[in-house]
Amino acid sequence: MSLFPEIISTTTFVSTQIPLSHMKSSSTSHDELAEQSLKKAKDSILKKRFPTALIIGSQKCGTTALAKFLGYHPKVAISTREPHYFDKDNADHNYEIYLQQMTASTGGQVTMEKTPKYFKSPKAALGIEKYQTFLKKRLKFILIVRDPIKRAVSAMHHKQRHRTIPKWQNLTRSLLEAEEGASAINHSLYGSYLQLWLRLFQKDQFLILDGESFCNKQHMAATSLLSV
Repeated sequence: MSLFPEIISTTTFVSTQIPLSHMKSSSTSHDELAEQSLKKAKDSILKKRFPTALIIGSQKCGTTALAKFLGYHPKVAISTREPHYFDKDNADHNYEIYLQQMTASTGGQVTMEKTPKYFKSPKAALGIEKYQTFLKKRLKFILIVRDPIKRAVSAMHHKQRHRTIPKWQNLTRSLLEAEEGASAINHSLYGSYLQLWLRLFQKDQFLILDGESFCNKQHMAATSLLSV
């Protein structure tokens, strides 16, 4: 349905006096239309806006694929790089720096960012709570998880690819014995990290996705996000 009512033209004129109440109603209608037109024009302006939705984790669960997929949705504008704003020391809370890392968007789009390290960082959770107060708007969070053991193994493969651990080293032994393995397993304890987030934010602010089935249900991610 068009924003503007259908204009009916006529060549017939009547001499009946128009009631004052009708004139006021007509004036109000024109004012409302003008306000709607102005809002539409403002919303169409492309500029950097603060994110209202964040992909907070978890690492090695498909966050990159999720972000790329959401980036194709016409109502989503997501930053191409991970800002890592809230898991670093930003004591001055200079949100202008944060803003400049966002992708330009229109008022009709959801501005998003992805930093998987936020989920396991208490500093990030507390910082995002302050950011929500600054924004004066409820944020939306996306958390994608997968089988904890598969996630830990994937993390160890990542360490091997980036030479944090030797490629020849046995992954099973590293996972069970080495310090790197303990870290990979700890990152898979989703419940221990989620507790803090649920103390700071409401349950209905979270969309939790199953990384194992995400590939088969990608369309649900964007639909669920935009309806949260």
